[in-house]
Amino acid sequence: MGNSEITISNFSGLPVFIKKNAYFLSKEEITFIKNVDYIEGEHENSEGLMFSKNKYILKEKILNKLKKHIKNNLDIYLKKVLQINNEFELKNSWTTLQYKKTIHPAHVHPNGLISVVYYVECDDGDISFLRDRSLLAEGYHFDYNTIEFNQYNSSSWKVKIKTGDIIIFPGWLRHQASNNSIDKKRYIIGANYFIKGKIGSNKSAAYLKI
Repeated sequence: MGNSEITISNFSGLPVFIKKNAYFLSKEEITFIKNVDYIEGEHENSEGLMFSKNKYILKEKILNKLKKHIKNNLDIYLKKVLQINNEFELKNSWTTLQYKKTIHPAHVHPNGLISVVYYVECDDGDISFLRDRSLLAEGYHFDYNTIEFNQYNSSSWKVKIKTGDIIIFPGWLRHQASNNSIDKKRYIIGANYFIKGKIGSNKSAAYLKI
């Protein structure tokens, strides 16, 4: 197992947590993921992109270690990056299988505040984050003369990923997976987390308990 490395990519002002070499599955865990029942996804232009029928895959006992590891990294993201102390809990989780010459089209994750992608097997690929306008162009949509594209003047940002990496980001941030250009199948696990507990002060009219 290689050394883990955490970086924060502030694309368009939204923090994307990237942990390289975060966790490597055992042969038994990988075999389980490959052998779950898969069905074709509903995204347009996504022929060959398959989703697990099980939409609560991280509740399977064999994946307990991975679930705990993901939660540990989520806590770092919440408390060290976002600097919030609210409690979040796992909602849905699933696996995807991407055959050669298929993409995972641009999408967001409904019903989740924070999303996680873990790369089970990915020998080559990237994830791209997308906005309609760059952060620089949100207020005034000028056609700037760009010297070099960066996270503030770009409407898309690409992160290179490999097996064992974990990416954490706001669930409403649009993203897509690159074309799988090699013969080997690409497997990932996705998960959504939602806030729970007491939110705000009970002295406020906006106080909420979820």
